[in-house]
Amino acid sequence: MVRFSTQTIASKRLRISTPDGETSAMAMAMPMMSIPSAPVAPAASASTAMADGAVLATLDVDTLDCSVCMESLTPPIFQCSNGHIACQSCRSKISDVCPTCSKPLGSIRCLAIEKLIETLSVSCKFADHGCGAMPKFVHKAIHERSCEFRPCACPIKPCNVSAPTRDLLAHIVEAHQVARYDFSWEARCTLFLAGPEAAFFLLKVEGLCFLLHQDKNSLGSSLYVTYFGAAAPDEYLYQVELKNGKKRLLFESVAQTFSQSRQPMDFLVVPAHMFPSEGRLQLEVSLQRVGSSSAKKRISFQDAMF
Repeated sequence: MVRFSTQTIASKRLRISTPDGETSAMAMAMPMMSIPSAPVAPAASASTAMADGAVLATLDVDTLDCSVCMESLTPPIFQCSNGHIACQSCRSKISDVCPTCSKPLGSIRCLAIEKLIETLSVSCKFADHGCGAMPKFVHKAIHERSCEFRPCACPIKPCNVSAPTRDLLAHIVEAHQVARYDFSWEARCTLFLAGPEAAFFLLKVEGLCFLLHQDKNSLGSSLYVTYFGAAAPDEYLYQVELKNGKKRLLFESVAQTFSQSRQPMDFLVVPAHMFPSEGRLQLEVSLQRVGSSSAKKRISFQDAMF
């Protein structure tokens, strides 16, 4: 097995070290890249990686971008007779004509680059924040969207702090004095609202972070739940139920990804006189993972003569 590790470098050269020093075959397979004539000795820190015979290389990954759309190449990759390459989506957009030399692209596959990309492992761009993952090159974008070390903005306005989710949790609790509640999917968490004033409640379920917002408005309060952190592959349905004696208000919607610039379109308006004159208003909230299917939105009023 051949495994590559990469890091961004100023040079556009690919340096490869192999146990037997065979670099000529790679040089013939990839004429567009420059290969040193002599093998490069592996660094001392790479001794563990080289123990199984894997190849250690340093590569500027920008050389693996499509020359047309400048996005990372993914198989299948096509080339013209002069060796210029393009990704499949760009090939159809440019009518199978090479944008560099105007030669036809046709159906000639660049198998050497495809094989390199399929075996290439790269470091996450959030490595400086603590991520040690080495995803495959073709999966790099997917990993980085959901990386737990991906910095995200603090959801408490007007704070401009940006940090990985694990650090942001401590920031929200300590700097903004927000209460944190840990519970499981579909379990009910009981909270209490002191009045229609603005407030926040931090909800954590299996490592995922949500924020219950209580915003003050002219009618009373608006309630909604947002998700913050790395991009999540699923959708999350939340349910909020308010109780005040015989009065009951129920709301369900999908937790939107937090945005500093806008409020979600779906939220629950709680009239000011729903809040008791003395004491606090009981609220129960639950969260449910619903995958990528369309989640429902439901508002229910029972004895809702507020």
